[in-house]
Amino acid sequence: MTHSGIIKRLEALSEASRAAAVFSVMGNDRRIQILSALIRCGELNVNVLAQTVGLSQSALSQHLKRMRDCGLVSTRRDRQNIHYRVIAPVVEPLLTTYMRVDHIAFPMQDRSLLKDVVSH
Repeated sequence: MTHSGIIKRLEALSEASRAAAVFSVMGNDRRIQILSALIRCGELNVNVLAQTVGLSQSALSQHLKRMRDCGLVSTRRDRQNIHYRVIAPVVEPLLTTYMRVDHIAFPMQDRSLLKDVVSH
C-alpha cells in the first residue's frame, strides 16, 4: 500500500471513530431531549434548559459535558449565565431523519420528544 493509501485509510478510520462517538452521545433519550430543545429554541441558558427538559442542573451538566466534548454543542457566557446551542450541523438532519424513519416503522409510538424538530 502506498503512503497516500495509508493516509486515506487512517482518515477513514478517524471519520468512522468520530461518527461512532456522535452516535454514542446521541444514543441517550435525555440527550435527544436536550438537543431537540436546543434546535427548537436556538440557544437556551442552562437554567431554562434544565426546566425545559426536566432535569436537575447537575444531571443536565453531565449530559452537556458529553455533548461539548463530542463537539455537538457549545457555550456562550453572558455574565453569570451560560447559554448552550447546537453547533454540529449533523444533529438536526439526524434527528429529522430518525423521526421520519421511526414514523414509518412505528406509527403508533409517542413522538412528543422530537415532534418539533421535524417541523423546525
